[in-house]
Amino acid sequence: MLHPGAVDEVTKLVDRIWRGHAASMLGALSRRLGDFDRAEDALAEALKRWPDEGVPDSPTGWLVTVGWGKALDRLRRDAAGREKAARMAAEPPPEPGVDDRLALIFACCHPDLAALPGPTRSPHTGRSSTGSRHGRPPVAVARWAGHGPATRLRQQDRADPGRLH
Repeated sequence: MLHPGAVDEVTKLVDRIWRGHAASMLGALSRRLGDFDRAEDALAEALKRWPDEGVPDSPTGWLVTVGWGKALDRLRRDAAGREKAARMAAEPPPEPGVDDRLALIFACCHPDLAALPGPTRSPHTGRSSTGSRHGRPPVAVARWAGHGPATRLRQQDRADPGRLH
């Protein structure tokens, strides 16, 4: 990690390099990518990494290399998304089933969501799995969750304050 004085020096260096070499860096990337906007985005991503890694020996070469890598990553993600969309478009829409509800419950209870407080996570799980937004009254959801109706309404208000009951 850089000390505070070095951060100012790095910022001045980045500004100097950008003013002096932006056109050539953008030109090289846009020529290879065939897309000026994508080249700009790639260089912006490369510049975001610089403060964390310090000043490279060849700043313009490093920026173009990292920008090229970022652009390739983006192109791969875009291509994968297009392939997935084409596969999905070729298939008929899925019919909902019981297994889908179970998958939704598991998704709502995923460990990555553990950062959410329990009172927030529980209403989302109950609402998602029982369809309380789609005609199930809060009283029925409360019964399902083992709470009284007033408790359930308070939980839903905390989870989704703008929701109308």
